[in-house]
Amino acid sequence: MSNRLAVIGGGAMGEALVAGAVRSGRYSPETVIVSEPREDRRRYLQERWQVCTTADNREAAQSAGIVVLAVKPQVFFQVMEPLAAVIAPEQLLISVAAGITTSQMEKVLKGPVPVIRVMPNTP
Repeated sequence: MSNRLAVIGGGAMGEALVAGAVRSGRYSPETVIVSEPREDRRRYLQERWQVCTTADNREAAQSAGIVVLAVKPQVFFQVMEPLAAVIAPEQLLISVAAGITTSQMEKVLKGPVPVIRVMPNTP
C-alpha cells in the first residue's frame, strides 16, 4: 500500500485534515495530494501546506494508500461513482460526508474495499 494520502475536496474540512496530517509529522507535504475543482483553492493549498494538488479526483485516488472523501453529502455520489473504478482493495477509503452510511459507500465500490465513516468537528 502506498504511504500517500489523498484528500478529495479541499474545502474547510479537507484543509483541516491536511493540516492535521502535515502538522503531526505523520505525512510530509510531498506525500499528500488534494483534489479540488477550484483553481484558486488548489493554489492556496499548495502555497499554504506545500502539498500536491490536482483537479482530477481519479488521479489523486490512484496514487494513495488512504483516500479521504471530504465532500458535501449532496455531491458525494457524483464524486464517488467515478472513483469506484480506481479504488483498489488494498486502499482505505475514509468519508467525512454526513448522512452517507458505510453500506451506501460499499454499494458504489466495485470490490471489497475497507471503508470508514468519521464525523470530525472543526472549530
